[in-house]
Amino acid sequence: MIRLFLLLSWMITAALSAVASPTHGTVSRDAIRRIVVEEALGNPLVPPALALAVAEAESDFAADAESSAGARGVMQIMPATGRGEFGVEPDALWDPRLNVRLGVRFLGDLIERYDGRWDLALSHYNGGSAVGRGAAARVIPATRSYVDKVLTAERRWARDRTTQALIRMAAHTEPRAAYPRTADRRPDRLAQEADIARRLAVTGDDPAARRRRLMILADRALDLAADGHARAGQPRSSSALLGRIAERRGRFRDLLRMPGTGARTRNLL
Repeated sequence: MIRLFLLLSWMITAALSAVASPTHGTVSRDAIRRIVVEEALGNPLVPPALALAVAEAESDFAADAESSAGARGVMQIMPATGRGEFGVEPDALWDPRLNVRLGVRFLGDLIERYDGRWDLALSHYNGGSAVGRGAAARVIPATRSYVDKVLTAERRWARDRTTQALIRMAAHTEPRAAYPRTADRRPDRLAQEADIARRLAVTGDDPAARRRRLMILADRALDLAADGHARAGQPRSSSALLGRIAERRGRFRDLLRMPGTGARTRNLL
């Protein structure tokens, strides 16, 4: 009887320990990548390829990753950041969906803060606010290798066929109207133009900031164009057009990463 009681006590203790400990590490890397794509699609400033590159550099898509400094989860969010920026308790950062959502949101906020400069946003994400503000902002030297690594990975993920398929799949699950036919696009286009005008107005009269914001919006429009073309079901091969879209996206992003002149922007557009 005593032996049975001890056995039951051990089983209950083990069960409670399992509940109390984080179990999100069992989530597969493929599932994590899907989550990253889905969350990035909800943020107009963070393309899926960039979010994937950050998640890969931070944790290699491991939900249970923890750094020596205490950063947690897929996007390696510090408990102080989770609590201070988002009001989230440290243990909640083990949830992969929440962790990715907060990481993408934080990255988007940084891109907004640094006028679309991915290099500065990534430097801050990795190394903190020592980047500086305004014209004095610079990539923190200690984060240069991280920034270069993420930007290189972003280009790789942008070309990756599996990533493109994940984007199409995630776009299909979103509760939004189907891509309009040519005859029905005018109202949608007017709405898009109004939205672009509203977003550009946020940057004020600073020409450099306006150009960088325009590059962000143009890059996002190319993502939507690629997605719309893929959903249109055209019988001809889409590889050539998608290749042109990918090439143009690369040119936009190159301009986005270094302050461009008006002439360079006009040549591109």
